[in-house]
Amino acid sequence: MMSDAISIYPNPPKDKINIKVDKEASGIHYVIYDALGIILKEGKPIENKIKIQDIQSGNYLICFLKQNTVVETIKFTIIK
Repeated sequence: MMSDAISIYPNPPKDKINIKVDKEASGIHYVIYDALGIILKEGKPIENKIKIQDIQSGNYLICFLKQNTVVETIKFTIIK
């Protein structure tokens, strides 16, 4: 795991998550899990953004992976 390789903002987000990625973590994909561990969304960020308007308010984890290895896991809350 690369410490601080990836950060997200704003937290809490409303309709999108912006991602700040250092060079070592480029080429990542993400998986968003709910509190029960169910995958809600996955894919590759587009222009360092992830659209989340279809996810309800609540607490979530987003895992960033590179070559099937977890690079960073971040907890976030959606408030709508």
